[in-house]
Amino acid sequence: MNTLVLFFFVSLASTAIPGPAVLYVTSQTMFGGMRSGLPATLGVLAAPVASLVGAGVSMALLRKGAE
Repeated sequence: MNTLVLFFFVSLASTAIPGPAVLYVTSQTMFGGMRSGLPATLGVLAAPVASLVGAGVSMALLRKGAE
């Protein structure tokens, strides 16, 4: 039972603490306003999109090479 309680509190703490992307966007918006925060947000969102496109292209090339 102690392990479950410890797991609960560790999970709660790791969920409540913001990640580096949230801290970056928040600080850019606080110090530069929306003019600085919006490009920061778009930049943070562009990274997963680029990763997904790269993975899709890689999988397509692997599939084409297997034929």
